[in-house]
Amino acid sequence: MSIIREIRTFADENGSRVTAFYKIDPETMDTDFGNVGFGGTTMIMTSKGPMHFDFEFPDEYTLKKCFEDFQVVAEKSMEEKMKEIQEKQRIVTPNQVKNSGNIIIP
Repeated sequence: MSIIREIRTFADENGSRVTAFYKIDPETMDTDFGNVGFGGTTMIMTSKGPMHFDFEFPDEYTLKKCFEDFQVVAEKSMEEKMKEIQEKQRIVTPNQVKNSGNIIIP
């Protein structure tokens, strides 16, 4: 387990926001400043209104590459999150089947 420590948030003229962060070992409180990660933040419009969405960039990305590929990585992350949600919706518990009215379980 690691604690995430934010370093700084950057934004471009399009409103894309990238946060640089590093991990802290909670037991030793050691930090690895050479191992900086990047995360993106955006808003997605839904039928219920705007939804905040956070995602991480691949480890090998630089700050410049994050801004260059912001939209591509954000869309890919959103697609992966949607698949994960759809997969969770497919999981059916015995009580759901029993109470559905379509299948009779003795």
